[in-house]
Amino acid sequence: SQSPVTGTRVVSFVSFAGGSGKTTLACEIASLIAARAKITNVSGTQSNVRVLLLDANRFAPAVGIRLGLTGSALVEASSPVRWAYPSVLEAYVRPTSWGVDVAVAPPHPSTAGIVDYGATKEDIEWDAHLAEEFLSAARRAGYQLVVIDHGPLLEKANVDMLQKSDVVFG
Repeated sequence: SQSPVTGTRVVSFVSFAGGSGKTTLACEIASLIAARAKITNVSGTQSNVRVLLLDANRFAPAVGIRLGLTGSALVEASSPVRWAYPSVLEAYVRPTSWGVDVAVAPPHPSTAGIVDYGATKEDIEWDAHLAEEFLSAARRAGYQLVVIDHGPLLEKANVDMLQKSDVVFG
């Protein structure tokens, strides 16, 4: 007999080319699993798999738009001020009507001034420490699946999350 899958699984989508379908696949797979996949709890009851989708494209995030988040929810989800504490998921994770919760990586410093996120003077270091805090917080929050849509630029946090992924589509 097969043992049940426990813990949090991480799935990454990566490509160095724009328009390759990363965001479409990440959104569709996350939505499909959130809508249809069930997990059997220790008590024998079933519940939907909890799915968290991270848009890790710091130049052109599109996951939130694809899943219907409002402009204000998108700004909150990617706010550098909120991301300063990545272990506090409720500060920046936003639910969608598709049953998928969304986080949007803080914008790359080169995009400063395009949108006012209320950022502090310090840039958020998109590094391995932040990636580990984010993934640990997702585990503690009870997400069974974290789907990551990586952008074309792989920074330290992206590399760390790719190394911690159970499955990488590229």
